[in-house]
Amino acid sequence: PRGIEIALHRYDETSLLGAFRSVGDVLHQPSAPPIYLTGHCDLCPWQAHCQSVAHEERAITLLNGLTRRSWESLIAAGLVTVDLVAEQPTEALVRLKGIGAATAGQLISSARALARQEAVILRELPNELHRPIVMLDIETGLSFQEQGLPWSFGWSDVNGQLHAAVVARYSSASTT
Repeated sequence: PRGIEIALHRYDETSLLGAFRSVGDVLHQPSAPPIYLTGHCDLCPWQAHCQSVAHEERAITLLNGLTRRSWESLIAAGLVTVDLVAEQPTEALVRLKGIGAATAGQLISSARALARQEAVILRELPNELHRPIVMLDIETGLSFQEQGLPWSFGWSDVNGQLHAAVVARYSSASTT
């Protein structure tokens, strides 16, 4: 075991008070700095908290296509919320560093969708997603399920109307 070490020091009131002031400045900041969510946040244990705060504040970090440079430009211009960006004309954003016409359009579209709490549409959906669909329900109907037979068919038309056709005979379950 090591013996007690005594470190001699000289009391420097100016240095000590300066250290206390800098700690006080950190503790008494009026608010946290703006959140910038990025790929490395996936590894951070605080990610869920930051995302929660970003959603609560409607922070611009939620915008699709936002780079660090465009985020800094928007913050510097006072455009710190999704709602503020949604109100901007494309020309206003293009004047900012790191934001071209395509990025401005993407940021505004993303901001408007988020402001309305809608999905952010990045591009037109492929035509095949607008076609009718057919699906089989084989998860219910014990006697048919045991045999692996579908008991109903369901489909959707291009207007989103759902339809179903039951193709199995009704039989009551045995109670024996």
